[in-house]
Amino acid sequence: MKNSIFSLFFFCLLVSFSARASERLIKATFIQPYLVEQWDDSRWKQEFKSLKAAGMEYVIFMHTVHTDQEGNTTAVYPSALPGVSGNKSDLLENCLRNARRAGFKVFVGLNFNEAWWKADFTPQWLMQQMEFGNQVAEELIGRYKSRYKDTMYGWYWVWEVDNSYCKTPMHREFLVKALNMNLDYLHQQTKGMPFLLSPFMNSQNGTAAQCAEMWKYVLTNAHFQDGDIFAPQDCIGSGFLNLDEVADWFSALADVIPTTPRIRFVANVEMFDQRFWTTATLDRIQRQMDLLSPYVSGFICFAYSHYYSPWLRHPAFHEAYTYYAQKGCLPSLVTPLPVSQLAWMQNKKQGVFLSWKDESKPQAVGYHIYREGQLVGDVQRKKEEAEPFGMFTVREAGTYEVAAYNVCGAESVKTQVSVPDYLFGQRICGRVTCQGKGVAGVVVTDGFDCVVTDGQGRYELKRNRGARFVYISSPAGYLVPVSEQTIPQFYLPLDSLKEKDYDFELLKNPKDDNRHTFLVQADVQATSEKDIAGYRAYLQDVQELLRTSDGQSEVFGIDCGDIVGDSPQLFPSYIQASSTLNIPVYRAIGNHDMTYGGRTFEYSYRTFEDYFGPIYYSFNRGKAHYIVLDNCFYVNRDYQYIGYIDERTFAWLEQDLRFVAKGSPVFVVVHIPTSLTPKLQWNALLQDETSNASGLYRMLEGYDAHIISGHTHFNLNVCFNDSLMEHNTAAVCGIWWKADICMDGTPAGYGVYEVDGTDVKWYYKSAGQSKDYQFRAYPVGASREYPKDIIANVWNWDEKWKVEWYEDGKRMGEMTRFTGYDPDAEAICSDKERVQYDWISPVQTSHLFRATPRSKTSKVEIKVTDRFGNVFSQLLK
Repeated sequence: MKNSIFSLFFFCLLVSFSARASERLIKATFIQPYLVEQWDDSRWKQEFKSLKAAGMEYVIFMHTVHTDQEGNTTAVYPSALPGVSGNKSDLLENCLRNARRAGFKVFVGLNFNEAWWKADFTPQWLMQQMEFGNQVAEELIGRYKSRYKDTMYGWYWVWEVDNSYCKTPMHREFLVKALNMNLDYLHQQTKGMPFLLSPFMNSQNGTAAQCAEMWKYVLTNAHFQDGDIFAPQDCIGSGFLNLDEVADWFSALADVIPTTPRIRFVANVEMFDQRFWTTATLDRIQRQMDLLSPYVSGFICFAYSHYYSPWLRHPAFHEAYTYYAQKGCLPSLVTPLPVSQLAWMQNKKQGVFLSWKDESKPQAVGYHIYREGQLVGDVQRKKEEAEPFGMFTVREAGTYEVAAYNVCGAESVKTQVSVPDYLFGQRICGRVTCQGKGVAGVVVTDGFDCVVTDGQGRYELKRNRGARFVYISSPAGYLVPVSEQTIPQFYLPLDSLKEKDYDFELLKNPKDDNRHTFLVQADVQATSEKDIAGYRAYLQDVQELLRTSDGQSEVFGIDCGDIVGDSPQLFPSYIQASSTLNIPVYRAIGNHDMTYGGRTFEYSYRTFEDYFGPIYYSFNRGKAHYIVLDNCFYVNRDYQYIGYIDERTFAWLEQDLRFVAKGSPVFVVVHIPTSLTPKLQWNALLQDETSNASGLYRMLEGYDAHIISGHTHFNLNVCFNDSLMEHNTAAVCGIWWKADICMDGTPAGYGVYEVDGTDVKWYYKSAGQSKDYQFRAYPVGASREYPKDIIANVWNWDEKWKVEWYEDGKRMGEMTRFTGYDPDAEAICSDKERVQYDWISPVQTSHLFRATPRSKTSKVEIKVTDRFGNVFSQLLK
């Protein structure tokens, strides 16, 4: 009898909750607690009436307990749990009471902690959160279930998992264990209440096949039961997936849904446009459901109450959707008329803005704003307004177009207006001073043109469209102020709304900068706060070097980029950690520092510039000239980029070098190497080299040039000719913070460059080791490739180094250089549990040396002499 009852229940669930795919109807909406904080019964009644008209039957009440970033935990109801601040108004009670009156059923979310988004938590922390979730569930069951037996219908698992969290078997197992802790408890305590999980996906973090493989493991191994619901977000509103690819992702997921237990596969339709946080038009939502209906059994949404409610948004959205829900097709609506009286205006309060009048009857629900053909804004009406006027603030000159649109996305003919340059200032001018006196001969640029200051320190530039900054190439003998202890303030953001003077105040360098030292690091590549903690530990070595320096020469830092690993939210943590150095650090952007998702390369560096200033610039110390460039060219195909320097940068560099005397030492800092071999690869388009490096080499002819790069996570010196050399610097993070050596065996560390006039010397400083630690020696048997040989890994080797060996005190000659794997790196990378990522492998390196001793019992000494005559030795017994 019990089995029969459950079968009947499950059949009802299948029919009522999951709309037949052919119907393409949304049956449930999420509601976030903040939205309903002030709702009384009257307001709830209005909302449920609207939802019922739209064909809804369920609401999903997000979290009931929330922990913020500061660790404060609050509940939406009067909780008695230790450490939880309750809400006297009981938002959940209000929801359940009014849902019962309206005939709705409610999925109840448990707890959520904002630390989840940092993605650096431990398995123990996650299990603690799940245990706390069970405590929340116990309290909710005791407070509400007996009174709202049918209305309190299901559970929602609040933790939003995406396809980047669980790429390794170990992380997938963590997720399964976490899910099972809640699944087992909830299914035991509330039999028959379905469990709803709604993860999201991001095409920048992997492929559809990889995502499906991950969820196949989770859905197969977690303790789901018949009737539980797997409802991935379609990620169209967030932009993590697009309409051209979303069907492929859901198709892949559909193939891995297990038949036992019978998990419902439902799509969570996003009803917003995250670019502008506006409501998506109904034609897009219909398109989303059309694309996904072959693969899912129904639809829920995020979130009708937030984006389609007639009480929050223009009522035309709700009216059109209810028509669609009843008729199965979009309503036939008149295309809006073009807007009239489009003009730019300006006042002190709002700056420069566009203003227009809507001539449509009824009025349009929104207006798309285009600049030079690119959508830059979306202005939506909240309600039917008596005064049909629109307004949009603009921050740069150009040709703008405004198109009115209706709820089904049909646009009017565009109306055009030109916003002139002079509104934003045609000139950039100002003064460069030191202690109030003008400094002559300082190069000033907006990233397009370069000029020099006159005798009074004054300059003037014609403003170029697209310029974001005005900045100086700080001259020898001077310093610029530093913010956050490490960020040189050689730049000023341009104000697009008014013309003003941009003045720079220099500081006289108290030291003779003809003699100076700079430290080069690359690839911190932090992806979590745990990695930042590792970076702080590394910085202790740098601080010790600074503490023991002679104090006579100036010291500054250079960071070759990949400061973070696709985690721009960690820029502030990196800046805070770096502040302990208290020296200027000049930074280049790396490919993992870029912002993805824009349509062109120009979008990719905006976030980086907001934190660190221009992506290409120069400065001077003594007789040396330093240039920092961006050679990470984003091609807007998911995560893809190439090593490439664009023409705008080259044109600026040409001007910059005109002010540098031939024969001077010139250091060019980039992230991606220009070339890993003395001869450029033919016909190459590469991610690990700069495709158009030959153009850079030609511009550096006549200078004593050194190119300094990172990116590869190994160490390599390439001599192109007597006046051009590249130093590819190993990674600070070693093997992605899983080991303190890199994939070629180079210890995690940094380069130290000592400049005295035009003379340059350098060495590699291994973190935690003395400066004399310049190679690692391996005894016989350590190498898989040459088991009978001794091995030396000389990571900073170039052609002017010498590697010799002695057996029982007798010089045996120079060791044989070969290309192969460092034994330690090979062993570490083969331990997948340690390195976690399947794609990590050792790399072959050409700075290995070998020799075959006559006897295994011989006393062997390896002696290495660098290009500057410094000798380093190690004994092997």
